Amino acid sequence: MEVHFGVAGIPLTCKGRTLKDSIDDVHALELEAMEVQLFRFPIFERDDRFKLGILARELEVELSVHAPYYMDFFGTPEARERSMENIKESFLIAHELQASPVVTHLGLYNDKTPTQALKEAIKVTSELVAYAEEKGYKCKLGIETSGREKLFGSLEEVMMLVEEVPELVPVINFGHIHAREEGILRKKLAFQRIFDQVLEVTGSNNFYTHFSGVSHQDGNKIKDTPIKKSDIKFDALAKCLFDNQDFEVTIISSSPLLEHDAQYMQLVMDRYAKRYERKKKLEEEKAKIQEVQEKKNVSDPDKIESEEGAGEEKPAKKEKEVKDEKKGTSEKKPASKNKTSVKKPAAKKSTAKKSAKKPPKKKTKTKKSQPKKKSPSKKK
Repeated sequence: MEVHFGVAGIPLTCKGRTLKDSIDDVHALELEAMEVQLFRFPIFERDDRFKLGILARELEVELSVHAPYYMDFFGTPEARERSMENIKESFLIAHELQASPVVTHLGLYNDKTPTQALKEAIKVTSELVAYAEEKGYKCKLGIETSGREKLFGSLEEVMMLVEEVPELVPVINFGHIHAREEGILRKKLAFQRIFDQVLEVTGSNNFYTHFSGVSHQDGNKIKDTPIKKSDIKFDALAKCLFDNQDFEVTIISSSPLLEHDAQYMQLVMDRYAKRYERKKKLEEEKAKIQEVQEKKNVSDPDKIESEEGAGEEKPAKKEKEVKDEKKGTSEKKPASKNKTSVKKPAAKKSTAKKSAKKPPKKKTKTKKSQPKKKSPSKKK
């Protein structure tokens, strides 16, 4: 399993506010990814873009691009054309930075139903994918899940769109899904269902995701929050990832704390990694012990048979002993009755003898008095 943590935009602790400074800081923070935010198109020259792409690769920082946030593909023809141009310009910047994917939302439903919006989305994204292929751009277009019910981009809608246009990349924003589904991402199983749903459509174990805390109400995101101040549980996601060792996941922190929450998630993953290693070692030790026992059993089959035979004979012996004991007790019972009948008259004789021996005791007393009489004769 590989997990790459990064930030959406320039790190908060970055002293310079340029893209170059940001890449340097991301590397210094021991993070591995950065999503360049195109709130407005950067003014730097094209030559600088190539250099920045080379710098990012040298520092092992994966770059991606987020297109301008205001998109309206389901509104007026003018709004749609403007949105198309923004995506095309974002493609060019991503190509020169050698970044991928280009992440975007598709906008409000406006007066269209979800079904009509999906048909329009299939048409629009197909055109954009064809444009990128014509230009020779290697970057892919990523469609992000939305956090409001009025916006196109529930998980189901994004996956239906990707199923129709396989060149697209589903961008799983866990905070947005949590808000739109009224706070479902609190247990490991909830995260596993999302991965399973994506994997079923794409067939790929490579996932591009966003994570942040979120405040929400009635299926709508209010705002992004620090992870610790939200009811979304990153610990549950960490456990889910360790259950899927073949996954490769990029997690972009879109929290207001940016790199601080990215590092927090990294620490949580490291803690679970240590637990996983301890558990793995215990399992390996148990497996070795079982192998040793199995080898002994295979090398000494006669001993096993003798032990099994001895184990079978023991209960038979016990049964014989029990039968013998029963026979002995049955034979001893009448004998005990005879002994008691014989002993009763004997007890009477003993009492008679004791009464007969009483007079001789008196004689002994007289014997003791005789020596007293002899003592004066000795003095004479």
